Amino acid sequence: MTGRLRINPVLVLCLFICLSGCRSAPPAPPSPPEDAGSRADEAAPAVSSETQILQRRLAAALEHFHEGRYEISREILRDISDPANPEIQLLQARIALAQGDAALAAFYLKKTVEGGSLHLDPEQAREAWLLLADMSYEAGDLEHAYRSYLEAVNRSAHPPEARVWLRLAEIAFYGRADVETARVFLAHAREAQNWQALQLENTGLVQRLSRRLSWSTLSPEQFGLNDANISALRVDGDDLWIGTWNGGISRYSIGRRES
Repeated sequence: MTGRLRINPVLVLCLFICLSGCRSAPPAPPSPPEDAGSRADEAAPAVSSETQILQRRLAAALEHFHEGRYEISREILRDISDPANPEIQLLQARIALAQGDAALAAFYLKKTVEGGSLHLDPEQAREAWLLLADMSYEAGDLEHAYRSYLEAVNRSAHPPEARVWLRLAEIAFYGRADVETARVFLAHAREAQNWQALQLENTGLVQRLSRRLSWSTLSPEQFGLNDANISALRVDGDDLWIGTWNGGISRYSIGRRES
């Protein structure tokens, strides 16, 4: 007797449902790690925005300054979150000078050149040192003026104006007794483009310096004649011939300064 396999349809349906529910969904692909560059890109607009705000406020303050509205310009600068910015300090100094407050201007200028002149462009650095030099010169502090004028010359991207060279020549000669350096500075002043106008404005000073720097004092010791036994002088090119009362002669080389 052949037996038949009887299949229960209810059992088959339950088994199908069970197998379908146990199938796990395929794992989701791993998300790529966060890129540091993307984070920097997200932060970049904020930094750029702060820089743009600063530049806009500085431009507005500068515009009011040029139009003579100094208090408005100063109020704009006070609202900027970085008061130590050298550009802000330089403009504060210019406002103080325009309002006749030399002490406050000197305070801001010293802060500018001591703390941040390297972060200024060459012309702004030159302006800061030049303003400080002019103030020191007017106050009679010639040594500080001398150093500040030299800083202005060294930081300038363009040839300095004749006035700066003339001030340097004046201080070198009268304040430091440095004749050779004064000659060099006066020669630079004469080569500057605005020398003619400056010469007319400072006729007395230019004439005095020109006369004093056109000749040099030579001592008998430089000729090897300590007793000053000199009877005659004769210039021959670069040589100066010195005759003595006892019939001797000495030759002095002007270029080498040797006897």
